[in-house]
Amino acid sequence: MAIGERIRYIRKKHNMTQKYLGLQLGFGEKNADSRVAQYENGRREPKSDMLKEIAGVLQVSTLTLDSPNLDDHIRLMHTLFTIEDIYGLTIERINGKLCIVPDESRPECFTGLYGCLNEWNEIKDKVKSGEMTQGQYDDWRYNYPEDLPENIINTLDHCWDKAQKENKKRGKNYNPYEEPQEDFLTKFEQIKKEHYDTENKNE
Repeated sequence: MAIGERIRYIRKKHNMTQKYLGLQLGFGEKNADSRVAQYENGRREPKSDMLKEIAGVLQVSTLTLDSPNLDDHIRLMHTLFTIEDIYGLTIERINGKLCIVPDESRPECFTGLYGCLNEWNEIKDKVKSGEMTQGQYDDWRYNYPEDLPENIINTLDHCWDKAQKENKKRGKNYNPYEEPQEDFLTKFEQIKKEHYDTENKNE
């Protein structure tokens, strides 16, 4: 979806009219709906500041609105090819089903991504079990990763940068899990524990 289509999709999920959204963005009574319609129809593209304001009213991350254009299967396929190149996720048939899985020969690509995918899987399990509603799930993914502490995000970014640099030096078979200088996964778990302890202490 293009940005305008994402705005329309999220707006309708919130049962907002174009006029209501436009008024919340500060547009006048007479042109509030038409200005939003221009964004949604692609006649105008919101600048970064306006995109932040729209995301704020819709209560989502700007990343939710600024998604790649996946309007047809060919564009989607090329996006998946890019994901394969960058993150090492590839296609496999498992038990008769087509699945996107990590390429185990390229662990340097999905070191940080694995934790994010695992978190996504845990959230989906909660939806299936009824522990989380579909609305709560939508709130989680449309605001991702705002609930993730900044220091954990920085640690994942650091792991990713480290793996990329070492991969260039040592070749494609470099495995960051075997890195003896720093145990990044242990460091990541330590930060998560510290955050958990802090949150419980404040309750």
